[in-house]
Amino acid sequence: MLSTSLKTQPDIFATPPRLIPSPPTFAAYRAAVLDNPTVLHAIVSSFVIGIGTTALTLDGKPVAVAPDGSFIIGFGRDATAATLSATIIWRTASRRTTATPSPVTSTTPG
Repeated sequence: MLSTSLKTQPDIFATPPRLIPSPPTFAAYRAAVLDNPTVLHAIVSSFVIGIGTTALTLDGKPVAVAPDGSFIIGFGRDATAATLSATIIWRTASRRTTATPSPVTSTTPG
């Protein structure tokens, strides 16, 4: 199959057949990929996504993300706000988040 893909149309049906084309040609690939905008777009999109970097940070520190995409973040004891940033490919989205401390309740033994 690979050998045939590198042959010209007359070479495919030549008698006697040749296993290794001389010279090999990539015209079939050019027609199937480069001259087909749908296939070319899919290849370029896959390439861009494949090389894209994805990062999730809280105040510039990396946040661990589970394989299913879930994550847990926490504020420091005295923190009331932090910036959560997600970077996908070359675009970063950031949002300032705030936390309202829970009132401290004291339980005094009676």
